[in-house]
Amino acid sequence: MVIPVDVPVIAYPAPQESNITWSGPDKYLNVRSTLSKKDVNYKYVIHAFISIENQHDFGTYTMKHNGVEMITVTIHADKGMSAL
Repeated sequence: MVIPVDVPVIAYPAPQESNITWSGPDKYLNVRSTLSKKDVNYKYVIHAFISIENQHDFGTYTMKHNGVEMITVTIHADKGMSAL
C-alpha cells in the first residue's frame, strides 16, 4: 500500500528535492518525494509517497527541508490491516 502526501509550500528561492528528508518508525524508510511548481514562481507542492509494506511501517513520519520540520503524518492501521 502506498500513502500519497502532498505538502503545499510557499518559498523563495525554490525548495530543492535533494534537501528533503524523512524520518519515521523504522530506520529503513521507503518514502519517495518529488517537487512540482504551481502557477506562480513561489508556490510549490512536495509530493511524497510512503510505502506501507508491513505492520512496522505504521506510525509517525516527519518531513524536513534543510533540517526544518515541514509536516508530521501519523499512519494508523485499520481493522484487518495490521497483518500486512
